[in-house]
Amino acid sequence: MKKLNSLLLAFAFLGVLQLAGCKKKDDPKPASELIVKNWKVKEAKEDGTKVYDDPYAAGSDTKDYSRFKLEFTSATDVRLTEQNGDVITGKWTLTESDKKLVLSGLTPQPTGVTGNLEYTNVVVTDSELRFTRSSPNPKTGASSTEYVLFF
Repeated sequence: MKKLNSLLLAFAFLGVLQLAGCKKKDDPKPASELIVKNWKVKEAKEDGTKVYDDPYAAGSDTKDYSRFKLEFTSATDVRLTEQNGDVITGKWTLTESDKKLVLSGLTPQPTGVTGNLEYTNVVVTDSELRFTRSSPNPKTGASSTEYVLFF
């Protein structure tokens, strides 16, 4: 019986050592760090209708979003290239628990926009950025545009 208790104690000790040696997974990066990349459009939907799909899915597009880019050049600076090629620079922030992206101090001011550009329903991962522009876009005629971007 003593041998069995000693053996169980030894296994328990080894188990504790193994658990202590396990490396804790790194905490996931916050969205404000994941977003700082140069993103290109993978998919665009205007008013719920897909108008642009992955550049490799030839023939499925009704609009050209291939020039649309969102480049987060630092923790505060952003460069937006609109689908027509217009380039706008400014500042960016994530608000509302990282679910809203606000572009501010925009130069030049985007057509039809007074103040900031705001995107909602933001989801950012290591390889994908999704968001919705709920305000009308005079350049496309869409009331709402949903974007899926990749880098």
